[in-house]
Amino acid sequence: MVRAFHVVLGLALAPLAAAQMADNREFNRRVAAALDKSQPILIEQLKAASMSRLALVCLAAVHDEVSPRNPVFANAIKRLERSRIRDTYGLSLRLMVMADFPAYPNRRMAAARDTRHLLACRRNGAFAYTKSGRSTDLSNTQYGALGMRAALALGCSVPMRCWKNLLRHVSARQKRDSSWSYSARRTEAGYSSMTVAGIAVLELCMLHGQLTQKQRAAASRRIKRAWGRMAKHQGDIGSTKATWCYYFHYGLERAAVLSQREVVGKTNWYRKGAEMLLREQHDTGGWGRGEARGPVDPVSTSFAILFLRRKFKRQPTGAVTPQGIRARYLPAQATPKQVTQSVELEVARGLNAVPDLLKVLRSKIQARRKAAALALNKLSGKSLPYDPYRNPAESEEAICVAERWWMTKGRLKAAK
Repeated sequence: MVRAFHVVLGLALAPLAAAQMADNREFNRRVAAALDKSQPILIEQLKAASMSRLALVCLAAVHDEVSPRNPVFANAIKRLERSRIRDTYGLSLRLMVMADFPAYPNRRMAAARDTRHLLACRRNGAFAYTKSGRSTDLSNTQYGALGMRAALALGCSVPMRCWKNLLRHVSARQKRDSSWSYSARRTEAGYSSMTVAGIAVLELCMLHGQLTQKQRAAASRRIKRAWGRMAKHQGDIGSTKATWCYYFHYGLERAAVLSQREVVGKTNWYRKGAEMLLREQHDTGGWGRGEARGPVDPVSTSFAILFLRRKFKRQPTGAVTPQGIRARYLPAQATPKQVTQSVELEVARGLNAVPDLLKVLRSKIQARRKAAALALNKLSGKSLPYDPYRNPAESEEAICVAERWWMTKGRLKAAK
């Protein structure tokens, strides 16, 4: 009887799952088209980016998978490497570029130098704009925490007291309504972009700080209350009226990934935010203030691409690891050994690797498709009807089979 019920339920839900998959495919197609449209303007912005914006635009280019052989990108990385950066934003963003771009020049020495300068910007546990800055704010502090995270991923030393002092400072600044504001002024009201910044900082402290059980419990309660506050203001998600809209949405993505949340209240934060960005994209491919045919700016464009690409991970993982190369980063001329190592690396990630691998099945590079297909077969325990040697356009039906397995069975296993 129970088995029959499950069979009937499965048959009843099948049309809904098919409709959802079709909707997801169309949404993913629109996001991919927007990103294809935005890359040329991003490359143009790499040429002209000022020193204060160069690291952010380079980070967007890395996440957007601009080829390292692209002469404009290569020159921008050289400019970034030669730049004398001493402010918290610039140092943190450059460290984030280094962490995500293994080919960064003189990476080990540069990371050690930038980590030293970044830690010198700390004041009473938080971060000022520069070493000589007297006051701190949550925006600089958030990026300082992200910089320390990148430094750890690069093998640099960050004293444990930095995380503990940071936790104490940010916890003390949370307001009665569980929000955060830019400054420590009690009269300043909290708002969403700073609330997700506070959440992200506390999550990073819990991930990287050696905290006591009492400290972890207190931080978890603060985070839970802050998400409750965000649920009450979920209307800010996908709204251009939210304070510092594009900055806020990329901050929301980081906080949600760190807290492992797909929804805020009843809102799918990525879908709602992405739909807004798709609407606001200018005819030229970038993002900015004003009319669709108006000028774009590199900061808005970079934040939009970073959000849409969704590359931020809870635990930083580089494209190249000691165990091998992730499937999506395999070169066109990858050796059989590299493909095998990539398969082993993806399988070791478990079912959480599946969403990324499904996207790789449509890659233009055969080695990537082969590694993804082999890894999916091992993770699913099935021989999926996908041939990596065929053109991806000819394999849409087989890809749909793999996606259907994930939607109906694989995702349930991953959630257990």
